[in-house]
Amino acid sequence: MHIECCLCTFLLIRLVEGRSVNIFSDEEKEKCEDARKKFLTSTDRIMRNWHGEDVRKIVFEGDMVLSSTQKGRWGKTGYLTENSSPLIHEKWPKNTVNYAFSTPTPDKPMILKAMEEWSTKTCMKFAEGTGNVLRIFQGTGCYAQVGYHSKNMQMSVSEICDKGTVVHLLGHVIGLVHQHSRPDRDRFLHIQFHNTALEDVLFLNYKDYDKCPYDYRSVMHYDMYGLSYNGESVFLGRSEDKKVDGLVLSSAIGTDWTKPSDSDAALVNREYGCPLKKCSDLKPQPPKCNQDVRADQVHFERSVTFKSMMTDRHKAISCIWKTEVPETLPCSRAAISVTLSEKPDDDLKRVWFASGCRLFHVEIFDPDADMSYFYCAAQFARKATKVFVSTARKIYGIVRLYPADWEGFETAALETGKVKFFNIKDFVCAGEINGKCF
Repeated sequence: MHIECCLCTFLLIRLVEGRSVNIFSDEEKEKCEDARKKFLTSTDRIMRNWHGEDVRKIVFEGDMVLSSTQKGRWGKTGYLTENSSPLIHEKWPKNTVNYAFSTPTPDKPMILKAMEEWSTKTCMKFAEGTGNVLRIFQGTGCYAQVGYHSKNMQMSVSEICDKGTVVHLLGHVIGLVHQHSRPDRDRFLHIQFHNTALEDVLFLNYKDYDKCPYDYRSVMHYDMYGLSYNGESVFLGRSEDKKVDGLVLSSAIGTDWTKPSDSDAALVNREYGCPLKKCSDLKPQPPKCNQDVRADQVHFERSVTFKSMMTDRHKAISCIWKTEVPETLPCSRAAISVTLSEKPDDDLKRVWFASGCRLFHVEIFDPDADMSYFYCAAQFARKATKVFVSTARKIYGIVRLYPADWEGFETAALETGKVKFFNIKDFVCAGEINGKCF
């Protein structure tokens, strides 16, 4: 059952353990949202573009403003051979982005620092000027045009945009598109199409795309929640190496937008005819809160506290929790239980319910059934511990927590929250109950 973030707005009174409890007012819930803003990822900030209809209708894939000719380059099929089109059609003359700040003026020092990240790693230069320039203004979203145009070039940097967002947008200005548009992306991504729109996950077929390996670390790659219209994950990792579980890498995809990756720089220099740079073949390092557990003993059980694994709390925390049962244990299923807080009182349950999906959610993904289930903090108000059992030998928890200490939420979750990994006996498979074996 899917619960939208607006769930908590449907009710003002809720029965918790048989008692009538007043739910927070709309004004108080706004304070919850304000507390959350501090911990938004750069991808989150771009996806705020979809909150305003005026911005959403002009952007493609969340943040790109394209000409009709540019839109025609995207298609439903990725071709791995015989591509003759360059990645960047509209190149800036003399490798220089000429720009001017317009009124209202956005955060100029932040934007100049973002420009420096590109000019340090590539042959691109940025020069303030007049005439046909990129006009940078404080609009109502974070978006930009792609490449050089003969007129009306703009980049909007709203108050919600951070430096990482601007580094990403400048990549578009230079001419780069999103990494997930590569024609070979299906070899490296499992896209949950039911959580996004087809027109936002099309392919751009261009030559020499494979000169650099697919880059999860690219500043042009959204994180796993990018382009989601319901808050659930869209981009999950996939590996062609059977020894590597690509899905476990999902929580590290597109998480570092502080500067262009080595591969981003290599692509720009190649497209602009500058000295060639070496691509990066580094894989992203999963965050500490990732758990990859092999339940390889009968009655296996392991518990891990939120406090011990969620140590980096300056931004939203994304984790992949996995339990797998090996073939050596017949008739066993993988399972996970999640406890948001031990013995929560009614006031804390009230906070969970009012927060809806704003501060915590866990998505349970069963690869054997190819199904996922989404649970928000609001649902833990009814039962503080939830147990999830796979249909077979593997199950994943895809988790996001915003460590905003709104009404004690962070303290309760990070001090007493925990996840338990275990296996259970499949009595049907074992022949102890009549029925169909899974």
